This record gives sequence, structure tokens and C-alpha cells, in this order.
Amino acid sequence: MPPSRCDGCHLALSLIAAVAVSCYTTVAPILPLEMHARGLSDGCASLVFLASTVGSLVAPSLAVNRFESVGTVNVMACSMAGMSLMFWSLGCAFDIDAHDGMPPKDDPPPTGDEVVERAIAVVGMLMFVQFSLGASFSVISTGYYSLATSIFIDRESAMSSVEAACGIGYIIGPIFGSALYDAVGYHRAYGAISLGLMIMSLLTLKFLVPRLQYGTNLSDDGLGGMDSVALVVVVVVDGFVNYDTVDKSEIDVTAYDRSTSGQAPSAISLLGFPKVLLAALTMCWISGFLAIRLSDYFHVGTGDIGMIFALTSIAYVPAVYLSQYLPRHGGIGRRRTISISVVLSAITVMLMGSDSFPVLMLGTASRGMLQAPVWVHLLPWMQEESLKRFPDPGHEQLVNDLTASLYNSSMKLGQVVGYSIGPLMTSLGFARTTRAVALLMCFQSVLFYFGTGDYDRGRRGDSVLSSSMLM
Repeated sequence: MPPSRCDGCHLALSLIAAVAVSCYTTVAPILPLEMHARGLSDGCASLVFLASTVGSLVAPSLAVNRFESVGTVNVMACSMAGMSLMFWSLGCAFDIDAHDGMPPKDDPPPTGDEVVERAIAVVGMLMFVQFSLGASFSVISTGYYSLATSIFIDRESAMSSVEAACGIGYIIGPIFGSALYDAVGYHRAYGAISLGLMIMSLLTLKFLVPRLQYGTNLSDDGLGGMDSVALVVVVVVDGFVNYDTVDKSEIDVTAYDRSTSGQAPSAISLLGFPKVLLAALTMCWISGFLAIRLSDYFHVGTGDIGMIFALTSIAYVPAVYLSQYLPRHGGIGRRRTISISVVLSAITVMLMGSDSFPVLMLGTASRGMLQAPVWVHLLPWMQEESLKRFPDPGHEQLVNDLTASLYNSSMKLGQVVGYSIGPLMTSLGFARTTRAVALLMCFQSVLFYFGTGDYDRGRRGDSVLSSSMLM
């Protein structure tokens, strides 16, 4: 692939990631506040965000089967259109209550049963919309993760670029969403977001699909269908992108497990591999409840809440570029890099539970920087270990897609725990809840470190990638 074509792939994937994340991250700082203003409890917010997480968990593995038959980019574009529809529905969700008619001043107030029925209808609608929204976004993110790690053999460099774009989206989304919410209100804000995302979906189908065609049609039988394939290596050094080609026959495959040769991989079979399963249990997030705490306890406005959410990503963007070099030049190995990053992220979660606003801000800002190594290195590791488990070249692209879907689902697994314990926040308090989540993250880090002890030995393509980074 010529550098200009490859650069187009980079820009296209980065643009898709930035736009999708920007739109999706408007939900966390806005929806909890709107639900709170409508008199819905924290328990209702937990159910709504849990529905989004469940959608994010189940959708990627189901969508992988369509990537090869329909085309990864086409599936992503359709998911963008679905997200657009769901954002419009999200903006209209509270109209269910208004449709039944808020009683005029001369009518008797609604009875307790009527209030409960209206609340159930609104929460049910929000749960359905959030489930669909989470599923659509998860399919999009699985697509750009899979394409990035398929097109570029240096997967960590590819992940750095994509995650940097995601970080920019995390900066823009909360700030833009909060400002739009303050300026035009809840309904019109999500109407505008819906329109923008639909336009992006059409642009993706019209202009970006040709640039990404290489990523979806590498060969007739997958990425590894030929004995010798010239693959593009993206090397990011001091802000410059240099391109080099590597003969795939040079990659060391002696560490591959030949006992599964010829077997068709699946999400279940990959999870049956202990290392992949342990890697899928290293994430835990509770960001959905931070907006409520900032609003109630610290009396922070929606615009300032958006700025606070963006703090994490401001530190995250440069950190993802630097993180790719830590295992190679830091002398600590990637297994330790991932484990230490999870533990340090757990500490920042505890800081976010502090009653001191400066300490909370410190935890929020440092979290983005300290969690970056996990995002950069975990997916490449999962893919390499999965390919050792299923070394058949004809299945390489499918293994790559399946692993990306498992990685994406694993990011939501911690949210299931976090949101499900949300109703306990009233009795336990926010600080104790964050400590519990931090302990869970530390436990996951220990499991990963001691369960993947041979991670740094026999890594696929180590010698090839290391030599490429020096060019």
C-alpha cells in the first residue's frame, strides 16, 4: 500500500473514532443530570446506564459475523445511522411523560400510581435507547480497532493513533455536549447531535469506504492468505509518520499452538484460553455517576462538568503516544506495564471519591495519563496470544476481529459491576463505592500479572517490530 493510501486509512479511522466518541460521550455528563432534574432516582440512572453496558457487551461478538460478509466499514456506517436514530430517540424519551399530558393547573394532581407509571415508562424508554446506543457505538469501536490492527503490523503504534483520536473525542464530547445542553436544552441538543451523526454516516459511505477498502479486503482468505505479504508498518517517532514494509514470512511463529490448527475460532473458544480470559477482566469504570456527585455535592454546573470530564482526555492524548515505547525502552516489559497501569488507575479512582474537590480533580486529570498503557498494549497482546492459539493463516482476520470484539466487550464488563452497585451509593456513599471499584481493579491487575507470566517470551513478531522501530 502506498504511503498516501495508508495515510488516508489513518485519517479515516481517526476521524470516525473522534466523531463517534465525541457524540457518545455527551451522554455521561447530561443524561444523569436530566434524570435527576426530572425526579428520577440514582437507582433508575443505574438501570439506564446498565442497559447501555449490556448492549455494548453483546453487540460486538454478533457484529463480527457481518464484518466479512457485508464489509467492516459498511457495518460501521450503518451503526452510525443507528446511533443517530437513538440520539434522536434519547432526546424525545422524556416526551412520553408530556404526551400523556401534564395536568393543567385546574385539574387534580396525578395520583401516586400515575406518577409511578409515568416514571416506569420513561425509564423503560431510556433503557431501550441506551441499550441500542451502547450496541451501536460498540460495533463502531470494534470496527475501527479491528481495522487499525489489521492494516498496520505495528499494532501498538496503530492503537496509539486510534486512541489519540478517541482521546480528542473524549475532550470534545463532554464540553460540546454540556455547552449545547446549556444553550438549547436537552431535546434540541440531542436533535443536533443526531443530525450531525447522520451526516457523518453518509460521508463515511460516500468518501471513506474507498480509502478503507484495503482494510476490509486484504485478500480472499484473510490477512494471512499469502505466504509473503508486504504489510505496512507505521512508526511514530517525534510526531513524524514513517512507512516501511515487512515481509510477513520473517515473523516468528514457533510459539504458535498447532493443536488448534484447522479449528474455526469463536468468541467462546478464545475465552477458553486462560490468558485471553484474564486480559478481558482488567477494566472497571464508574464515570457515569461522577456527574451527579459533581452537581449535588460540589454544586458544579453542566458546562464545568464537561470541562472536568475532558481533563482525563487532555492528559490521555499525549500519554497514548508515549505509552507505546514504555515496554521497548523502559525496561519493565509489557506485562508489568499493563499491570502497573491498572493499579495506578485504581488509585486515581480512589482519589475521585474524595470529599476534597482539588483531590477529585487530581484523580480525574491523572487517570487519563495513567490508564493509557492499558489501552495501547492490551488489545495487541490479546490478538497475538489469540493467533498463537489459532495459527491457521486462513483464520487470521477472523481471529483479529473476534479478539477486537472481546476487548471491546471487556471494557464494559467492569461497568456492569459499577452500575449494578449504583443503588448502594446512597447507603455506602460515593467514597466507599469508589474504593470498592479500586479494589476490584487491583484484584484484576494481580490476576493478569500472575496469570500471564510468559507474556514477554516468544511474542509474535518481536524481532521484526523491534528492528522496524529503529528505522
